[in-house]
Amino acid sequence: MRRLILMLALAAALLAAFTADAAAAAKPPVSIGVAPSKIQANLIPGQLYKTDLDIFNKGAAAITLDVYLQDYTVSAASAVAFKPAGTLAQSAAPWSKLSTKVLHMPAHSHRQVLLRVEVPPTAAIGTHTLAVVFRSRQVKSDGNLRYQSAVASLMAAGVQNPDGTGLVLRGQAVTRSVSVQWISLRDVWSSSDHLGAIGDWLFHPMVVAHVQVRNTGNTFFNIIKGDTTFSTKFAAGSSGTSVAAPTYTILPSSVRTLDMPWKGAPLLARGDAQTRIYYNDSTHLPVTSTPFLIIPWHLIIVVLVLISMVISWRVVRRRRHGGGRTSGRAAAPSPWASSGSGI
Repeated sequence: MRRLILMLALAAALLAAFTADAAAAAKPPVSIGVAPSKIQANLIPGQLYKTDLDIFNKGAAAITLDVYLQDYTVSAASAVAFKPAGTLAQSAAPWSKLSTKVLHMPAHSHRQVLLRVEVPPTAAIGTHTLAVVFRSRQVKSDGNLRYQSAVASLMAAGVQNPDGTGLVLRGQAVTRSVSVQWISLRDVWSSSDHLGAIGDWLFHPMVVAHVQVRNTGNTFFNIIKGDTTFSTKFAAGSSGTSVAAPTYTILPSSVRTLDMPWKGAPLLARGDAQTRIYYNDSTHLPVTSTPFLIIPWHLIIVVLVLISMVISWRVVRRRRHGGGRTSGRAAAPSPWASSGSGI
């Protein structure tokens, strides 16, 4: 009877596994893409702007996509937040139309959607934004989380006067801090190379310049190049380096934080970090130099702990040896005692 129950349980487990595999095979993962993912244009009031968006179904199953407009914002940490179309003051959604609202796409297929942006004659000078979202109707599940795959093409349109004036490129860059970072003990514990990770924890810091770039003009600008130069006044190791800045598009009245890490920093050093951010070919945003100091606290603490352990061991050892000699003298027999005396 017990053997029969075991066989039935095994059969049920195999059936469940087979069913799960079949369900996974029946519902392959959704993989979609859009190009371009970023649209930039300078327009004038009254202009009709058209562009094609290429949509790709890279998966092995047919999918249905809903196509719609939304507004969006970008945080200082570069996170994109979507909002209902037309809710932002500088939204281009009221001017825009799509050639379709639904796409039925076979496996490994490609489609195009036409975006029309008709700028009103009374449009305000400045940057107007728009997101074109493509969302799959197939709902995916990952444990307790249910979601729908989606991609978006983000548009930034600078509306200028017919003579090309009106748009102002202006920005500020500020180095908020320069931090010295070491890998954590958790990273050391989880590393496959424990000796190498311990060496990094003790001897190899990373210096990171945190630079905030703010757009104070009325149009978007692109960070096309830039770098942070780390220079040292004294150093136990490499004397300095230059780290390239990431490229970003920054919308008006928004801020982006650029993190530039020096991964080959010395063990001990004092120096400065100087950043230059270029938003066109010749103009850079000046940033004052920021000092930094590298002190190997992990190594110092480990050395102090080892010294304390050695000192403690020597003290304990000395006490033990001293105590043994004292007890030996106390246990020595008296020369006046006689084993044969009966006293």
